[in-house]
Amino acid sequence: MMGNRWRVMRPREKRPPYWVLLVACLALFQTLTGTPARDEATVRAEGCLELGIDSSERRYFSPIFRFAFPTRWFTIDTEVMFQQRANSRMSGAVDYWLNLGVSRSLGRSYHLEGRLQHMCRHLAVADNPTTFNLNELFLRAWRSSPGWRLGLGVGGYTGGSVDYSFLLLANLEFPRIFGSDVSVLTEWKWRDGSELLYDLEVAFSLNPGVELFVRHSLQYEFPATSYIGLRLTSAGRLADHLDAIKLITGFYPYFERHKINVEGEFLLAFFRNDHRRVLFSMNFVAPILRDDGFWGTFFPDHMVYPFTLEYQRRLGERWHLSWFAAYRMVLPLDVDDPYRADLGTGLRLRNVADFDHLDRPWRLEISTGVNFKHGIELGLKFGMTLMRLGNMGLHGDLRLAINDERVQTSLGFFLDTGRRVSVRPFVRLHSEDPGIDGSGSDIRFLFGVGLFHWSDDG
Repeated sequence: MMGNRWRVMRPREKRPPYWVLLVACLALFQTLTGTPARDEATVRAEGCLELGIDSSERRYFSPIFRFAFPTRWFTIDTEVMFQQRANSRMSGAVDYWLNLGVSRSLGRSYHLEGRLQHMCRHLAVADNPTTFNLNELFLRAWRSSPGWRLGLGVGGYTGGSVDYSFLLLANLEFPRIFGSDVSVLTEWKWRDGSELLYDLEVAFSLNPGVELFVRHSLQYEFPATSYIGLRLTSAGRLADHLDAIKLITGFYPYFERHKINVEGEFLLAFFRNDHRRVLFSMNFVAPILRDDGFWGTFFPDHMVYPFTLEYQRRLGERWHLSWFAAYRMVLPLDVDDPYRADLGTGLRLRNVADFDHLDRPWRLEISTGVNFKHGIELGLKFGMTLMRLGNMGLHGDLRLAINDERVQTSLGFFLDTGRRVSVRPFVRLHSEDPGIDGSGSDIRFLFGVGLFHWSDDG
């Protein structure tokens, strides 16, 4: 079982340059907070979700979160992406990509970018004694023209579990060929002059924000595979339904088991009018194992996928009453343990449409229901604005969740930098009894930053 294993003591590998990411994050925060009266519209957010099947008849699932922060001289962008393939046992490879880039326009048709891309591969519900991981570091120039786009790059590898050294890249894209709904996208990577990796894709636009794609790719240490599926993006008509994108990264300075926790959410709203709406939330949670050095490896312990369907009804001017159904799946990684899942339903009362949206000086959410595996569930969230500092606000919140499996409480404080696109540095104390892995009670200190994109101001 998950609670009886401890798999962080692995052969020591070359350390990837995570100090680069730390320095970039600190510079990014200084840039954002040091720019007075920043125009929120210049901070861009994009969400993408791919759903399909591969040529081995495995289910394919890939959420992508992108945030771009323009400055006076260049644009900083971050991307979190993972690609999961799963058979009927929910077993299969999961590739994680964490990307950081800096780009600058050179006239109307050219731009230059430098990028660091970290990749690691894990196996869900299967033993995996060694983890394949690498870091690409490259410089790429782009030439854009109506009807086509060309990118050429050169770089190499640093750290990771491989001895690769040299990398050449080429991208050639043809969006909307001859004004049709068909696009062709290609990417080529020539590694060390000995291996040619590629992604070849044909995409058919069904409407703005929804595409049918067919892709054939050869990736690092993975057999050539074809994928067929749908791609949903926050651009186009899907933006009419996308209520929020949330990406939260927190660091545990003292917790023995995990060093980082990454959470993401796509929140979609349908059938909206002045009195009601239907919400569908797709989330993921990835706790990262602590190893013998904080800057060593970046390996998730397991993946948690919460999905929630909610019918929300407005009560008067202030309150919102909801019925919800929630399904949660936990996938162990790199061990042959079965996945766990549970299903629940209940009622929820809020004085805001979304508890994370700061459109009131104080926020309250109360929920009660039944989990069909863990009995009666109770939840409470309370938050308030503590003070305003120019364009920033200092906020606090208290959260409580109870069922017969665990009792979770947390107290947090965070700064908020905006409404439609918000950067939120935070600190939080979290208590869980018993732990999610079956261990005893613990109190965890967590600090980090949350990135939130809202479709409107409330």
